[in-house]
Amino acid sequence: IFILRWFWWRINAYTEITGMIVSFFVAFYLEIIHAKLGFTPFPAHINLLIGIGITTPAWLIVTFLTQPADDETLKNFYQLVRPGGNGWNKLLAKLEANGEPITEKATPGDLPTGILCMIAGCFAVYNTVFAAGFYMYGQIMPAMICTVIAAAATWFLASKWGKLEMK
Repeated sequence: IFILRWFWWRINAYTEITGMIVSFFVAFYLEIIHAKLGFTPFPAHINLLIGIGITTPAWLIVTFLTQPADDETLKNFYQLVRPGGNGWNKLLAKLEANGEPITEKATPGDLPTGILCMIAGCFAVYNTVFAAGFYMYGQIMPAMICTVIAAAATWFLASKWGKLEMK
């Protein structure tokens, strides 16, 4: 949901809070309470599907029952980030109809590169953290593997950074 906010203007803080709370309670039930009630535990992949199947409708309902962020906030976010994709078209059309055109729009084609950079950034950060932990515990081979992955992800990010259209 947190990443989805960059692709769809309608996501708001209530959406994110609902996703966090509902997914917590679903996971808590499935991992702790379900078995204590005498039910057979589900396999992990079924737990994941149940969690998604309950959490997604919950945050979607909350999204449509609550007000989106105000237009000025959304406009400022869009101009700062210039998120790609079609999820912002309705807001952009509304702003233009109100005489508030967006001067700096997302460049077509930036979305896939942006997603790749987001994934590479996650690989870089997590592998750096894991490498540090492995080094601290003297597990050299996993530490070196994580270090190589982190370095490759960082190199990928650095090579793509200048190609992204940013202010």
